[in-house]
Amino acid sequence: MKQKISDIAKHTPLTKITFALLGTNTLLGWSAVLTSFDYFSDKFPQDEFPDVAFYFPIPLKIGTFIWTFAMAFLMKHISLKFRICGFIAIQGVLMMLLPIIANYMQTNLGYALMITICFLVGSTACIVQNSNLALVSNFDKLSLKLYWVFTSITQLIMNLCRAIILVIFGDNQEGINTGIFVYYAVADLVMIITIISVIKFLKTSFYLDMLEINKLQLQNESENTDDENQVQQQESISNLSSSQIQHQAEQSLLQKQNKIQMAKNCFMKVKFICFSILLTYIIQYMLFPGVAVFQKQYHMIHSKAWATLSMQIVYSVGDLVGKYLSTFNFYNTTALYAISLSRLFLFFTFLMIAHDYESSFFQNDIFAFINIFSLSFTNGFVTGGFMTIGPQRGSNNQERSLISIIQTFFLTFGISVGTFLALTLKF
Repeated sequence: MKQKISDIAKHTPLTKITFALLGTNTLLGWSAVLTSFDYFSDKFPQDEFPDVAFYFPIPLKIGTFIWTFAMAFLMKHISLKFRICGFIAIQGVLMMLLPIIANYMQTNLGYALMITICFLVGSTACIVQNSNLALVSNFDKLSLKLYWVFTSITQLIMNLCRAIILVIFGDNQEGINTGIFVYYAVADLVMIITIISVIKFLKTSFYLDMLEINKLQLQNESENTDDENQVQQQESISNLSSSQIQHQAEQSLLQKQNKIQMAKNCFMKVKFICFSILLTYIIQYMLFPGVAVFQKQYHMIHSKAWATLSMQIVYSVGDLVGKYLSTFNFYNTTALYAISLSRLFLFFTFLMIAHDYESSFFQNDIFAFINIFSLSFTNGFVTGGFMTIGPQRGSNNQERSLISIIQTFFLTFGISVGTFLALTLKF
């Protein structure tokens, strides 16, 4: 096949739309829960229940991380289409259950069910995200950049929905009750559109061409085996229907005797990138949203709802700008390592904002906006850069997919560690 995937991508609008929607879905569950904290705090007040702003993210982030260990098993036994479309649908159903349970079960049992569903939402998000990356990593660098830029769109969409609700209904009970169903309805609508787009994409010649390339790679690799195994493997590949080739390509990682060595080799290619991603997300989720948004006292904006929303909008814009700028090739990994380490200084600034009530400098709301923009911008830039550069170090589609999964493991592990460590800053 002479035509490269990077050439084909320029002529497939559906491909770009699908990858953008997959990116948008990556943080959809987290964004919906984050936007509706006021509703859940109203139903489970802090004087009767543990603070939802600090405790709801914990099971969600654990679910987002822990299922990474099961991805090899899921790749072997569940098709790519169901891992993406099926689990997006399951996530949509689970998200709609959250406001219903909160409205009708304001008890300890209801709180426990909410915690459980948050874990399940995170679990489905983990499976979908890893499957998305396994798919997108098979294509050109532009596809990865598009995917990661649109991971920032979700929170911005939710923030705009919340702003519209506040303008129409105000910061009152009616606005809180109406908003929760608007947020989750919008999230489910995006999920439905994504499912339709993915199903259409998997039938396109662009996707089938990628499968054919994977098929040829498998055939070429089979030439290195003994003659008997070579014949058996080539016959097996040749008899596959086009809809099964992607599944066979993913399974081949598990069937090879040297799969552990391959994983080690892939990790060694991106080990410093992985540790930098880990550090980036530990810092990110130790500070956001608890310390950065909910522990701050606001002075310019007297409405707590508008104040926290403003901070979240600034955060979303910073993350989007950072990921967009990372699509331009004007930096190297050394610069990304330096930025990742420099973010440690943000611990000092955010803690001073949250707890030094006597300082007019740290209590200035404008400084707080600049600070949270710095947090999200550097997070977006580092994430977009590392998650694009890393997979390109793989020598074939299998290695690129594996590197994406390895990097995602360190990303979600960093989120989980950061979320737990954030509890130490709740004082």
